This record gives sequence, structure tokens and C-alpha cells, in this order.
Amino acid sequence: MAYRALTHHFERFLQVYEDRFEPTFGYLRSVVARVVYRYLDCGLLEQGQPQEICTVADKAQLRLHRRYLHFVLGSSKPAPKAVVAMARELVGFLWDVLYLYPRLQEGTGTN
Repeated sequence: MAYRALTHHFERFLQVYEDRFEPTFGYLRSVVARVVYRYLDCGLLEQGQPQEICTVADKAQLRLHRRYLHFVLGSSKPAPKAVVAMARELVGFLWDVLYLYPRLQEGTGTN
């Protein structure tokens, strides 16, 4: 989701940032572009991670962030309990990656 949006629009964003966004938000720090390009490299096999693994990571990040906010803000759970709950869910995503990665190397894919 975020990967697709960045691949399609980040270059254009960099081109228009100075005129459209800099007056409001200040200059764009170089670290932002470096981080985005490293994130985009994640999906390239020659960079080490198949796109399917990056998709699982993206999904995990979004879900865990939403769930954490729900626990802490929505249901008034103490932050340490929310962190433990997120760690348990993270194990599920890690299992998914560990299950998926050998299948990708064998060439069977996700089907």
C-alpha cells in the first residue's frame, strides 16, 4: 500500500516540495529521501528482500500501529499491557514471514 504510493509519487513530491511545502513545513531533510529510497529498495530481490516479505512487513506495521492506538487511547489500557499485546501479534507476523520465505526460495510463491 505505502510501497505502491511511494513508487508512483515520491519523485514528483521531491520536485514540487520546495515550492508547495517548504514555506509551511520547512526544508526537506536529506534523511527523508534516504529512508524512502531504502524502503523502496526493500522490494527489489537484488537488495535482499522479496516484495512479498515487504508486503507482510507493511501490513504488520499498519495493523500494530492501529491496534496499539486502540489499546492505549480507545480502551485506556496501560501502555505496558499494550506493548505485550503488540509483541504477541508481531510473533504472528514473524511466523508468516518465516513460513513464506522458504516457499519463495523454492519458487512456489504464495499460492
